[in-house]
Amino acid sequence: MNTWFDVVADICFGTGSDRERLSTMARSPQEVFSDHLDALARRDVAEIVKDYAADAVLITSQGVLEGQAGIEYFYTESLKGLPDIQFHVKATVYAENALLVWWTASASAGHIDDGVDTLTFADGLITLHASSYVIEPNTPTNAAS
Repeated sequence: MNTWFDVVADICFGTGSDRERLSTMARSPQEVFSDHLDALARRDVAEIVKDYAADAVLITSQGVLEGQAGIEYFYTESLKGLPDIQFHVKATVYAENALLVWWTASASAGHIDDGVDTLTFADGLITLHASSYVIEPNTPTNAAS
């Protein structure tokens, strides 16, 4: 017996590998970013990478990383440097397939007060991610913040 999903998949995409497109089809930018934040909070690099297109580009002040391998390297190294980091989204502005995010973060070794990211999306994935932030070391006076 065909399920509703099977019928819609056959009508829209035919059969076989095209059907897989329906189940992964175009999450909204809001859904992608929500999934991204959840994976980031769990420090699940494999899940973070799944939010990026195969040819995604990540731009930071340290340089440009390309493709999912570059994205994986960035998050692996970043989370290794601040393993207990907690992110706090201050504001988001969406415009069609683009997102601007203001954020802060805190960890035992340092904090970020000036995080700004811009992301673009296509087909339910992040295609371009530009990130700007400065990690400030904690001092005895700001370690509790």
